[in-house]
Amino acid sequence: MCLKIIVVGAGVAGLASAAMLRAGADVTIFERGDASQVAGGQGLAFGPNAVKIVEKFGYDRRRVRAVESKGIKAYDGATGALIDPDTGVVTLENGETLQGDVIIVAAGIHTKIKEKIVGSSEYATTPTDQSIFRVLVSSENAQKVAGHLPDWWNPEVGAYLSVTRLNDGTNRAVITYPCRDFQYVNFSCAFPNEYLKQDATESWFTDGDINEVLDIFKDFPPPYREFMQYADEVKVRELRDHDPLPTYVRGRAVLIGDAAHAMAPFQGQGAGQAIEDAEGLRLLLEPGVTPLDVPSILQQWEAVRRPRASQVQLNTRMASKKLDEVNSFQNMKYNWTYNGINEELKRA
Repeated sequence: MCLKIIVVGAGVAGLASAAMLRAGADVTIFERGDASQVAGGQGLAFGPNAVKIVEKFGYDRRRVRAVESKGIKAYDGATGALIDPDTGVVTLENGETLQGDVIIVAAGIHTKIKEKIVGSSEYATTPTDQSIFRVLVSSENAQKVAGHLPDWWNPEVGAYLSVTRLNDGTNRAVITYPCRDFQYVNFSCAFPNEYLKQDATESWFTDGDINEVLDIFKDFPPPYREFMQYADEVKVRELRDHDPLPTYVRGRAVLIGDAAHAMAPFQGQGAGQAIEDAEGLRLLLEPGVTPLDVPSILQQWEAVRRPRASQVQLNTRMASKKLDEVNSFQNMKYNWTYNGINEELKRA
C-alpha cells in the first residue's frame, strides 16, 4: 500500500524528506513562501554524516544546478495550515482539508505547529546572545579590486571552508566558503550582540552595514577586510535556538529539521541533522507498511533521532562558547560518524 504523505515546508528538511520518500509514497509538499524566502542563506554546510546520505539520494556536486520545474499546484489563499496529528488531517487557511497517512512538519524554527505536537508553548526560540553578518562578495568584484583571488576561492585548487577565531576571549569568528559555483564567497561573521549597533532580527533579509562589519572585525587578518569591503550584499541575523524538545512525534505527525531541533551554526550541523531526519523516514518505505503502522514507525524513528539531534543541539551551544580542542574533536567524531537509521537501530 502506498502511503499518502503531506510535507509542510519546502526547506532542506522538507525537500530531503520528499526526495527520500517519493520512490515509494504519494508525497505532497506545501510551502507558503516564494523561492527567495525559502532559500534563506547562500550555502549549506554538510559534514561527512550528511554527505554519506545525500550521495545515496544521487547527489553529485559536479552536477548541482537549479532545475526546471515540471509543474506546481497553487492553493491561492492557503497561507496557513492546521493539523490534527492523530487523524492526519491538514486544514488549509481557505478551509480546504487534506487527508494524509503521515504529516511531516518541516516548517522551520518559528512554526506554531510545534505546539500542537509537543503540547506546550514553552519551547519558543531564545536568543543565543550572538549574531552573524552574512557578507557576500563576487569573484568578479574581488578580481577587479585585488587583482587576484586567494587559493580558497580558486576552483582549480579546490573548495575550502575556513574558520578563523581569535584567541582573545571576544568570541568572534569568520567562516568563509565559496558558493554558487565559485562565483561568490560567503563570509559568515559571528560575534556577541554587545558589539552590534543596531537591533538584529531572526531574518536573513535584514540589511547589514559593511562599515559595522569592518569595525567589529578590524583586528582580523587583512585579507578579510580587503575582500569584504567590496561586498555585493550584507545581511545580519540574530542567532536563536530552543531547548531540546520532549517529543518530536504525536500520532501521525512528526517534527523534523529546525522545527524539531533548531540550533545555531557553530558546528555546521543544522542542515546535516535535517538530512539525517529525512534519511530516517525511510522506515516508512519498508515492505508491508500500512497506514495503521505509521504511529509506531514514527516512535521507532524518534527513538534514534531525538536523542542524537538533542545532543548535537547541546554540543552546539557549548561550541558557541568556545570549546577547547579536545572537546571540539570529540564533537566532530560524534557528529560525523552517524551511519543512518538502520545502523543505529541495530546498535540499540
